[in-house]
Amino acid sequence: MNSKQLLSVVAMIILTSTILISHAIAADDPLKLPPSTTVVILEASNGTQSYFDTKLSAVPAGYDVTNATYLGWCIDQSAEMTRSPATHTVTLYSSLSPPGDLANENWTMVNYILNHKQGEAQDIQEAMWYFINLNSGYSPQSSVAWAMVNDAKANGAGFVPTQTQIAAVIAYPVFITDPSEVQISIIEVTMPSNGSEPTPTPTQTTPTPTPSQTTPTPTSSQTTPTPTPSQTTPTPTSSQTTPGNETLLVIGIILALATIVIVALLILRRRKK
Repeated sequence: MNSKQLLSVVAMIILTSTILISHAIAADDPLKLPPSTTVVILEASNGTQSYFDTKLSAVPAGYDVTNATYLGWCIDQSAEMTRSPATHTVTLYSSLSPPGDLANENWTMVNYILNHKQGEAQDIQEAMWYFINLNSGYSPQSSVAWAMVNDAKANGAGFVPTQTQIAAVIAYPVFITDPSEVQISIIEVTMPSNGSEPTPTPTQTTPTPTPSQTTPTPTSSQTTPTPTPSQTTPTPTSSQTTPGNETLLVIGIILALATIVIVALLILRRRKK
């Protein structure tokens, strides 16, 4: 095998290992969401416990999101979300495996903040804007927001929500005419526990009040939704099978190591010449 053939083999091994590792990582996302081709209807109102009260409809049955009202947050200050009764069309993505143009955003810190809230809704929103703002950098105005920012910097690296914790689900707008007509936003979804039915009510994520923080009175949009027959318990998918994911990851690592060995042999061969 000449040098060109060897380089071709190395390139093929690198590509294969990258695909396998990426697939294994994506498959580790336990959130079961509608495919990106499924359009969901979003209706946003001003929230008290969150930036938005986000009502979803037209959600197919059998997923970890349903037709209900969620705690919602803004991650894009470049556009204004027209409030209810206006509706918007979106597709849903997990922040644990975001779409390509959002893959480099700091979702780890966002998910950490959602699970370690302090203060009121505006404080929480400002802390998230610090880590993920699609328009420009943002500097929080409140000391409580800065406390959450510093806590996330100190403890949030590598944070991944586990069962019963909160994960951000991205509501990505389907642009009809002008891309500035609606914001990219997120909703809070409780991570499934062994395929159990999700319970995405805002009242279940109320921050614990301190003496200076009175608990806001729930509005009608924050009532607990009554499950309908269409909201069946999601069936665990193959992406929730840990052994299969680990096998893919091991294969990818082995291929990557093989690549390193082949490259090293190629370098030694050239030096001998």
